[in-house]
Amino acid sequence: MEIRDCEPSSISNLQSPISRLLTMNEIDETQATYSQIAADYAVARRERAGIAEQLARFVTLLPHPGIVVDIGCGPGYDTALLADAGLTAVGLDLSLAMLCAANNQRRYNLVQADMQNLPLAATAVGIWACASLLHLPQTAVPATLREFARVLQPNGIMYLSVKQGEGEQWAATAYGHAARRYFTFWQPDTLTQQLAAAGFTIIDQFSYAWPETTWLICYAQRA
Repeated sequence: MEIRDCEPSSISNLQSPISRLLTMNEIDETQATYSQIAADYAVARRERAGIAEQLARFVTLLPHPGIVVDIGCGPGYDTALLADAGLTAVGLDLSLAMLCAANNQRRYNLVQADMQNLPLAATAVGIWACASLLHLPQTAVPATLREFARVLQPNGIMYLSVKQGEGEQWAATAYGHAARRYFTFWQPDTLTQQLAAAGFTIIDQFSYAWPETTWLICYAQRA
């Protein structure tokens, strides 16, 4: 796999016409917001100590070293941590501005792509989906989880975190900007059902309290 610098002209852009047809208004507006807030987001989210234990557990669950896909990677901080763990880490994000906010001096893999239509074959041993589904309408989640399963090798591992709660909502501001983002919330039983329908077996699922919200954390394995 070719390794790219994080410059606007050199980040891989592998969105297909099909993926654009699947894009919804909620995603379009939220993506525009991330283009506006990318630099401030990158500063605010640089510290990753809060997920270090969960990431370490994910690495130990992988069947063997190999390709791990960081879906919705933003500035690529977790992608870098996965690479530090000795994995072939590939970071994917829909927002080009977020990818370009990465200080990618170490030249890990960053690709602009739509999680609903991943530009990968079934080669990954793991998927790291940290907050990846936050802005995806729940009606689009079943097909998206099947897409995640498609790119995983048999017995591959997925880490998934979503906000715990009910329904959906728009947030009017983001990181000091008057720009909207769309959010969805999940209950444990609903998420379990969605994962099972997509071909995943739950390894562990638990709630994790954070100052801003409560997260629902799931480790799952592809059949």
